Amino acid sequence: MRKILPLGLFFFLFICACQFEGGEFELPEKSFLVKILEGSEVKVITPVGYQPLVIYPGLSAQRITDRIELKARYLSQPSPYLQLTIKNISSEPLRRIWMIVLDEENGEILDYNAVNGEKDKVIVVGNLSPGEEFSFDLNIKLSSLPAIFRLDFLQVFQKLAYASDKDSPIYRKIWTMEPQTKSSFQLTPKSQQRIRDNEPKWSAGMEWIAYTEFNYDQPELSSRIFIIHPDGSSRRQITPTGKWSESPVFSPNGKYLLYIGQGRTLTSSQDICLKSIKGGNELVLIRGDGYYWDGTEYQEFISQLGYNSFHQNKVYRPQWSPDGKLVIFFAQESELAPAPVIKKNRHILLGMKFDPGENLPSSAPFLLGKIYDGDSITSSYFFTDLGECVPDFLSGGDFLCFLKEFTASSPGDFARKPSFYGIARIKMNDLLANPSDYLGNYTQLVYDIRAFKKQIQGDKKFYINFLDYSPVVSGVIFTVKLKDTLADLYLLRVDKNFQVLEEPELFFSDGWLNISPDFPVSVPKESYRND
Repeated sequence: MRKILPLGLFFFLFICACQFEGGEFELPEKSFLVKILEGSEVKVITPVGYQPLVIYPGLSAQRITDRIELKARYLSQPSPYLQLTIKNISSEPLRRIWMIVLDEENGEILDYNAVNGEKDKVIVVGNLSPGEEFSFDLNIKLSSLPAIFRLDFLQVFQKLAYASDKDSPIYRKIWTMEPQTKSSFQLTPKSQQRIRDNEPKWSAGMEWIAYTEFNYDQPELSSRIFIIHPDGSSRRQITPTGKWSESPVFSPNGKYLLYIGQGRTLTSSQDICLKSIKGGNELVLIRGDGYYWDGTEYQEFISQLGYNSFHQNKVYRPQWSPDGKLVIFFAQESELAPAPVIKKNRHILLGMKFDPGENLPSSAPFLLGKIYDGDSITSSYFFTDLGECVPDFLSGGDFLCFLKEFTASSPGDFARKPSFYGIARIKMNDLLANPSDYLGNYTQLVYDIRAFKKQIQGDKKFYINFLDYSPVVSGVIFTVKLKDTLADLYLLRVDKNFQVLEEPELFFSDGWLNISPDFPVSVPKESYRND
C-alpha cells in the first residue's frame, strides 16, 4: 500500500517529475530511479519513503536507501557507461552492499555479478565507512532515451553455509543458517537420485556459493563443482563432466575458482586448477608432478624445494589469501620419513605469490616454513604435523587450522603422543617474511581439543575438523562427527587476539550430519566490480 504524502510535498515531487523529458513515471517508494536524458543529462530521484524490511529468500538483508546518497553520470566514450557514486551518509559502517536492478527501461546494464530468482541483476558494491563514498562504472546498452533504471540498495548480513543429511542420509544438501536465530534455508533441492552436495564456499560478496556434487546413480558424471545464488536460483556448472573436481574456493573478487582436479594431466594424479565462473577454459595452475603455469609455459619448481617428486604426484587443499596475492596449498613428501611415532609421508605447506590483476602467478611455488626446528628430524626438538590442517583464512592474512605438535625430550626423542592437538593460528605475514624458519615459531596454539573430546564422548573415537571463524559469532565453529550419520557444530568463543574465552559450546544439532561450516570472508577493500 502506498504512503499518503502531505499535499505540499506531493506537488513538489510532482513538479520535479514533470520537469523530466519523456513523460511521467512512477515516484519511487523504496528504490532510486536513475534516468538518462538527451544530451547525456542524468537525473537521480530518491525514494519518497523508507521500508527497511526486505524479503529475499535465503538471505538476511536490510534496505539502506535512507543511509546513502546516490549520484550518477552518463558517458558515451569510449563505450556507453553509467558511473554511479554512492556515499554513506549514516554514522555506522555499511557492510557488503548490494545494488539490485529492479527494472530497466530503454536500456540494459551489462555489468553484474549474479541474477536472482526474480531475474533481477545483482551488483556487489562492497563496504562503506561513515562519510565514505565510492564510484564505479557500469557498461550499459541503450535502445532509446529516456532510459530509466530502478535501483534498490541492501546491506547483506553474514550467514553460515553448511552441508547436511537432514531428512535422509543419502541426499546430502547445502543449507544456509542465520547464526543468531539458527533459522535455516535449504539451498540445493532434493532429487529422486542419490545426490550428495558438499563443501560449500561463499564468495566474499555472498552473491554465490560454490559446492561439489556427486551423483551415486550416475558415477560416470564424477564429482563436479557448481555455483548457486543464495536464494537457490541461477545454478551453474563450472567444472567439466566426467573429470573429478573438489575443494572449491573463490578468489577475493568473486570472479574465479581454485579447486582440485584429477585426470587433467598424464604425469599428475591431482592438480590445482583455476577457472572463471563465467566459463571459458580451465587452467591447470599447479601440477602434482611439480610444475606450475607462469603465464607462458609450465615451469618446474619441485627441485627448488629439494624434492624429486610429491607423494602420489598430488597437490591439494588450495586457498587464496584475503587480498588475492598469495595461494597456499599442500603436498606430501614422496619418501617415508622418520616423523615422530611412525614413518610417514609428511605434509608440507607451500605458497605461491599471485597477481590478481593479471590473474597469474608472480612467483614459483616455495616452501612455507620447516615442519621441524632442526636440520633433520633426528636433531629436532619440535615437529609440526599438518595432516589435519584445512586452512581458514582470517581477514588480516593469518589462518586457522587443526594441527599437531610433537615435542622431544632430547634431540629426536619424540614422545608418542603429541604435546598439542587442536586449533592453531598460523601467523602468515610473519612467516612470509621468514619462510625458511620453523613453522612452529609462527604458530599460536589456540585450543587443545583433547580434553573436550573426552568430555563429550569418553574414549569413543570420532572426528573433529572443518573449522571457520567469524566475528559474528565471536569465535570458531567446527564440526564434531560422532558417527557416519551424525555430526554437530560446536562454537569456541575467542577474543580478538584468539585467546579462548570459554570451553566449546554446542552451536547446532538436529540429529543429522551437519558438516563443512563456512562463513563469507570480508569483501575486499578494493573494487569488487567486474571488469
